[in-house]
Amino acid sequence: MTRRNLILIILLFTTTFSFAQDCDCKTNYEWVKKTFEENDAGFEYALKSKGEQAYADHNKRILEKVQNAKTLTECTPILYEWLKFFRSGHIAIRLNEQPQQTNPIKSEKQFSDWETYTIKTEDFKKYLDKKKTSDYEGIWEFEPYKIGIKKEDDKYIGFIIESGAETWTKGQVKLKFSIIENKINAVFYMRDHSAQESNKLVMIGNNYLQIGNFSLSRVYPKIEDEPKYVQYFKALNAEQPYIEQLNETTLYFRVPSFDVSLKRSIDSVLNANRATLLSTKNLIIDIRNNGGGSDISYSEIIPYLYTNPIRSISLEFLFYKTKQSTNARSYQQSRIRF
Repeated sequence: MTRRNLILIILLFTTTFSFAQDCDCKTNYEWVKKTFEENDAGFEYALKSKGEQAYADHNKRILEKVQNAKTLTECTPILYEWLKFFRSGHIAIRLNEQPQQTNPIKSEKQFSDWETYTIKTEDFKKYLDKKKTSDYEGIWEFEPYKIGIKKEDDKYIGFIIESGAETWTKGQVKLKFSIIENKINAVFYMRDHSAQESNKLVMIGNNYLQIGNFSLSRVYPKIEDEPKYVQYFKALNAEQPYIEQLNETTLYFRVPSFDVSLKRSIDSVLNANRATLLSTKNLIIDIRNNGGGSDISYSEIIPYLYTNPIRSISLEFLFYKTKQSTNARSYQQSRIRF
């Protein structure tokens, strides 16, 4: 890949390098390094803070890795590791083009010989209705699937009841797990039928099952759960902000993201609950798994957290203009305040 395949974008909050899929890692590293050194406003600050020797050692270590990288997949994390010398956040490497799949997802017909478990859904429901205790057996939902889980001997088998994926059909085995002498062995098959193994299996309340990194919710039989579990999963799965009154003195405000696309929704929730917010003693703001976003998205929350006067710190851009010479570089800098 040549220099023109790489695009350097320096913004206030994010730096992105985009490149195509064919990769000469050493050439890319040299171009990224030179471009970053000459254009990034924070480069000199990081160099001064950490020292030139630390930077030289970092470059030597990264170059060794770069020389051994043969593919785009190997090269990308190495370049990002180099960038993290300067700062760990608001900087990233992005693919300019998605690599072509060398192993495309197979069609339904190509998995026609996959292991199956056959039981009529109505018969399975009747079986579940007769049970006097609740356990892992049941019908569970994991988008875009409905999965039945049935115990056979010492193993639980999860089979497809409904599928929204073209690679899975009714009756095919989607997951398996066993618990023998408190040892958990679980396997969950992905959309392309590759296996994800895990030794983690947790039942949360009566209606939520965590298998490795996969969370399933019980569809049938629906068993009454403690309010704390209902509230927990409602918050965890929320895609829009909402406010709930927990008791007379406490409000709960869930904000799943500060992405600019949610700015209007956040403001709408605040406006609709303004009187209650001002008259309730305690406010819990839940930002678990919130990946951040735009300052403007949370701007209307600030007045509820601070009393007057409110001090706002504006932004500052630092620009470098580079002049190259045979012996040294000189930098001219200017600042713009907003």
